[in-house]
Amino acid sequence: ELGLHFYGTFTIGGWGSTREEDLKTGRLIEDASAKGLMHDLQMSINTPQPGTPFYKKAKEAGYLLSEDWSKFDGGRQSVVSYPEYPADEIVRTYDDVLRHYDRGLYRRNTEMFQKNFSETFFRNGWKDSKKVLVLRSTRMWHVRLTVGTLRQAGVGVSLLGQNRIQADLAEVGGLDRFFSYGDGHMHPDALDHDLIKTLREQEYDLALVLYNNMTGRSYENVRKVAHLIADGRVAGVAYDGSLLPVR
Repeated sequence: ELGLHFYGTFTIGGWGSTREEDLKTGRLIEDASAKGLMHDLQMSINTPQPGTPFYKKAKEAGYLLSEDWSKFDGGRQSVVSYPEYPADEIVRTYDDVLRHYDRGLYRRNTEMFQKNFSETFFRNGWKDSKKVLVLRSTRMWHVRLTVGTLRQAGVGVSLLGQNRIQADLAEVGGLDRFFSYGDGHMHPDALDHDLIKTLREQEYDLALVLYNNMTGRSYENVRKVAHLIADGRVAGVAYDGSLLPVR
């Protein structure tokens, strides 16, 4: 009622937690996101930072897997492994909880996104595009809505993205082809010359860069990739589904 936006911070794989308990958190996140009760979130894998009681306890119990500090980022790896909740299961649960978040955002944003996308796609001269490449540079809910809305308009869609999203492609549906460049952030040096050559040979009518904002700020490297592939036939897709010209 006051117009406040709530930002959630969650951690997965804490001492004493289980996969089932963490998945309950995921279902809570999906429900809150779908209802608009949570605007955004930060997710991490519970990581014992050196000098903390958690670190000392984990090391003494033999649960600490590494002392390579580059792995202590709380991101896509767990440096602790519990007898009843091993590290690989913690990472799998982390990914599954983020999928719950995506599903919540998909449910919340579908109507708005499809309306804005359809209006701007047909109004701004892209309506004749029959073959489109989507560059995966945001979360999967954004990819699903972009691909789905294009498919409803009879457009053929391919996706360029990371190896690790292949497990999520079943929920996307309707893709003509999926191209992987490996993993990590998308930038021109991340794609080898053979992949760029293959993509150019597809002769896409349009390449779409997905933005997690309304301006395209911080997506310069992804736009460079799009221009390498589509020779200037590039547009951005904002968070709300609006298509934005790219010069």
